[in-house]
Amino acid sequence: MDDLRGNDFLDRLAAGELTLMLAVRGARSSEVVLLAAATGHHCVMIDLEHSTMSVDTAAALCRAATAAGLMDFVRVPEREYGMIGRLLDGGANGIIAPRIENAAQARDVARACRFPPRGVRSQTAMVPQSGMRPVPARELNGALDARVVVQILVETPAGVANAGEIAAVDGVDLIAFGANDFTAELGVPGQYGDHRVRDAVAALAEACRNHGKLLMVGGIGDPGLQRELMALGACPLVMTGNDNGLLYEGAARRAEQLTKALGPAARHRPTEEDEAMRPPFAHTLPMRPADTNTLPWYRLPADSCDTHFHVFEPGYPAVPDPLYTFPDGTIEAYLRVADRLGISRMVLVQPTYYGTDNTLLLDALRKIGPRCRGVARIGDDITGAELDRFHEAGVRALRLDLFARADWPVEDLVAYVRAMAEHTRPRGWHLQFYSPGTVVKALLPFLAQLEDTFVIDHMGYMKASDGLTEADFGQLLDVLRGGNGYVKLSGPYRIAQDKPLSTVEHLGRALVEARPDRLVWGSDWPHLPNGQRDTGELLDLLADWAPGEADRHGILVEAPRRLFYAD
Repeated sequence: MDDLRGNDFLDRLAAGELTLMLAVRGARSSEVVLLAAATGHHCVMIDLEHSTMSVDTAAALCRAATAAGLMDFVRVPEREYGMIGRLLDGGANGIIAPRIENAAQARDVARACRFPPRGVRSQTAMVPQSGMRPVPARELNGALDARVVVQILVETPAGVANAGEIAAVDGVDLIAFGANDFTAELGVPGQYGDHRVRDAVAALAEACRNHGKLLMVGGIGDPGLQRELMALGACPLVMTGNDNGLLYEGAARRAEQLTKALGPAARHRPTEEDEAMRPPFAHTLPMRPADTNTLPWYRLPADSCDTHFHVFEPGYPAVPDPLYTFPDGTIEAYLRVADRLGISRMVLVQPTYYGTDNTLLLDALRKIGPRCRGVARIGDDITGAELDRFHEAGVRALRLDLFARADWPVEDLVAYVRAMAEHTRPRGWHLQFYSPGTVVKALLPFLAQLEDTFVIDHMGYMKASDGLTEADFGQLLDVLRGGNGYVKLSGPYRIAQDKPLSTVEHLGRALVEARPDRLVWGSDWPHLPNGQRDTGELLDLLADWAPGEADRHGILVEAPRRLFYAD
């Protein structure tokens, strides 16, 4: 009976090995199973609950999975003894039963999957798992019982309340938490960041631990939230998606790529002016050792906050065309700089290098702890649940990359800002503008009337080389005096460019004179691309602009507290 040996699926999960599952709803041929194997999946879930697929087709896909070396499950549309038996006899190795709310329902499913005396599965002698060779019942029954994995799907508050008795049922191997239906039952569909989701996973995990069962979480595509729920006790069985959804995503992405590559805009031949406007690719210098940074001549007040730094760690995906080489600006390297200079609070800002993938941002916030807050960048497809999870991690603002939108008409920029404010406003966050000075100038009339709190990075980024004048900077000061905005005293070298930092001193002093209570300081560490820059020198520069101790206290402590630490 070597060909009936039990699979190592449960052992793999118990050992904590990441196991990827593909749900099959639309496909009807065995190619989808081969594609799952070719793309690194470990199992497939044939979904009869949410498709019109026949039992015959489902069984054929299960047999194809076995031949491809994958584990297979069939999610049945109901807890019906006859259908479960037909699927198992047809070659299925796992059964998923939906909407289980009590031990009696779980027991009916488990017994339908097991031969007597543990269950009531009808006796057979010829099954695909044995190559359709007749096998005596005394050999067949035990081998099939060991091979079949029974998964119970708990997706209602009632099921969670009965987690202990469900997990105690003999013959149940795996309990799955269905986040989609659970949040729908709560009246908050898709809001996976709701605390009741975590509470439910924690309760199910405890029940599974108490009874030696495994727990998986389904319906959540956010890897960061998956990681959090695994920490509560869920095993690393992760659904990558379903074939219909993944086909849509791939087709849409390819259509967008071809439209960009071959559409009307792509047929425009770049001119010399276009090439001149293209941002240069920068080679970053190694980071300056922390202990070589100049100590500021004054003592920073308690709770001094650096409101703008970035970090980079290996293993996190970068955007396809980053503007600079990978910096060695790690979390630990920054913390050594902060400790040397007396910075006790800090705000991590998502860099362009990682685009809208905030995984490192969230991981860093968890590692550093509550003294660190975050500023995220998001795409148009962000969900409220993801933003709620960001808030719990410490995010308090969204970064709007207007360099990437510098050629947009002003009315489109205004619409984009208003759309982003819909995300920040209900969470008490603010908007941060990473923007060329030319775009800041164009938006100033709008920003003067904007009721939402916002921060303009890098002192407004108004460079003379971009044709901006002292009068334009004066308009920025007017908005600062009367609106809801703040300006970040960061990146003075970005404005000075090749000139000494003293050339921007009048800008810093003018900002302090205009509205010191609406200024924050940011190091812009690791000062890309010049990792050798002295961060302590920038704190001395702040004292040149704000010689009064009270003003510096407002800039380093009070304003950051309002923006990032009010809760």
